[in-house]
Amino acid sequence: MITLMFLMFQSNEESTKKQERIQAVWKNKRNQIKNGKIAKLSQIPHWLEKSKTDEIIKNEDKSNTVIMIFDMFVNQKIGTNGIHKILNQDNVPLISNKKKSNQWHKSYVVKILKNRAVTGFTQFYTINDNNETNQRKRTVVPESMVQIFPRLISDELFDDAQVKLKDATRYNKGRIGLVNIFSPQIIKCARCNSGMIIISKAKNEKWVKCKSYNDGLGCDNTFGYPYNEMEKSFFAN
Repeated sequence: MITLMFLMFQSNEESTKKQERIQAVWKNKRNQIKNGKIAKLSQIPHWLEKSKTDEIIKNEDKSNTVIMIFDMFVNQKIGTNGIHKILNQDNVPLISNKKKSNQWHKSYVVKILKNRAVTGFTQFYTINDNNETNQRKRTVVPESMVQIFPRLISDELFDDAQVKLKDATRYNKGRIGLVNIFSPQIIKCARCNSGMIIISKAKNEKWVKCKSYNDGLGCDNTFGYPYNEMEKSFFAN
């Protein structure tokens, strides 16, 4: 028992030292960046790339796609669902470097619109362990906001996008306490055999539509059906 306790204590001590070393490395990187020096970063936004000298520069094609997304969302007043559909219809190359991705998704469009890195700024975070819950929590390092990326979007345009996103969430919240019983694996489109998904057309108004048509992937099935009516009919019969 004593040997086991000693090994556990030694393992915990090594883990703590490792975490302290990682935090020291990131603190040094933050200081380098604040002093205008180039620091190596393992991850950068997908619309950027590194030069041979490790300088962070724009990928012109991907950066133009980001600018186009903000323009459609704020200036042209196209919703995130409409934007991802247009991107798929026009065969706009993906920004993400994930090999599994083969089409644009609404969630990724929202992720881009929420990412302050488009203004060139980023914040640093630190990971803290909670010994009571055995969970790790990411917290913002105070006064760590710093501009290290090339700017794509003005602060005004970014702020306008955040206001519009906040307003949109009021109408796109799912129902609480009851899940969608009609998954894309259960209901299929009669024309392309793609799954049928639930979309929100207005406040508390949900419709069943073809996923392939909704994503702009070629199906011409524009028909939809009110989800609540279909659900009531299903339970009634």
